[in-house]
Amino acid sequence: MPTLVPMPSYERSHSPMDSKREFVLAEFQHRVKNLMAIIRSIARRTAENASNLEDFTQHFDGRLAALSRTFRILARAGAFDIDLEELVREELLSQTAEERATVNGPTLRLSQNAAGTLGLAIHELAVNAMKYGALANSGGHLAISWAMDEAVLRLEWRESGVSAMDPEPRHHGFGREWIEQGLPYQLRARTSLEFLPGGVVCTIGVPLAQIVGDPA
Repeated sequence: MPTLVPMPSYERSHSPMDSKREFVLAEFQHRVKNLMAIIRSIARRTAENASNLEDFTQHFDGRLAALSRTFRILARAGAFDIDLEELVREELLSQTAEERATVNGPTLRLSQNAAGTLGLAIHELAVNAMKYGALANSGGHLAISWAMDEAVLRLEWRESGVSAMDPEPRHHGFGREWIEQGLPYQLRARTSLEFLPGGVVCTIGVPLAQIVGDPA
């Protein structure tokens, strides 16, 4: 029987271009995985709160549109992160509410995962303001501000000029669940949602480590 000679092994050399391509592919796969997790959560929670198929379709479409705006910003900038102020202003612009809002805060760039999660919370607050809050009447106003304190982003959404508001709404919809449960789960955030006589006040505190880089 002839003696089998093992084939010589060759190590593939990686050029800088190959390494960059592999990094971009791995980054893309990671971000797609995060995006799909967010979409699955949106679909499940929207279905749980929908009264019928038409209601589900309407709300699910609006939430996907909010995510789409986030990715349009990413594509436009050609980057993997998003400026928080741009994210806020894009949502206000989509609701034709930019002229009735004050936006103030330092420059802060969010990871894709954080931008998608926070952007959806801002979308829910804006939609609620359009239906029931500060944007539902001509005298209402929004003030959105944020600051960084002890390695934590502290963001505040404050409505004013709302004449009447139930301090304890009986209906807990997707938006409230996303702020009170989704943000703590996705970003380890601490949140507060109050229905005060002048309008909604929402405060969100997120560790900066959860914002500037995608959590594992």
